[in-house]
Amino acid sequence: MTNDIDDLIKTFFSTRPSTSPRYIPVATQVSEEDDNYVIETLVAGIDKKDIKISIEKQNTLKINSEKVVFGCKYPLNRAYDLPTDVNSEGIEAISENGVLKVIIPKKITSKKEITIR
Repeated sequence: MTNDIDDLIKTFFSTRPSTSPRYIPVATQVSEEDDNYVIETLVAGIDKKDIKISIEKQNTLKINSEKVVFGCKYPLNRAYDLPTDVNSEGIEAISENGVLKVIIPKKITSKKEITIR
């Protein structure tokens, strides 16, 4: 499992930014929790209705938007190759205080004890 998160982090650092002269680097943090992978991306000034998140072939998560400042467009285009142990149907996204948090649940691959509340 550690290799999966390592691959996800390597994918993040290997993604090439737009060649646009107006490219603004976007701060992103990728982490692994017990049951989820989490991607947090800075989206300050971008309304959540203008952000598109999709899963495409081969488990690729894409985040797309653009910010317009004084008539100039600044694209936000990121793609992450997800590990094979994700449940793409259960992905959640939260945009709050200028940070987009994408929570990607892992598939349950082994027996897990359920606690009764």
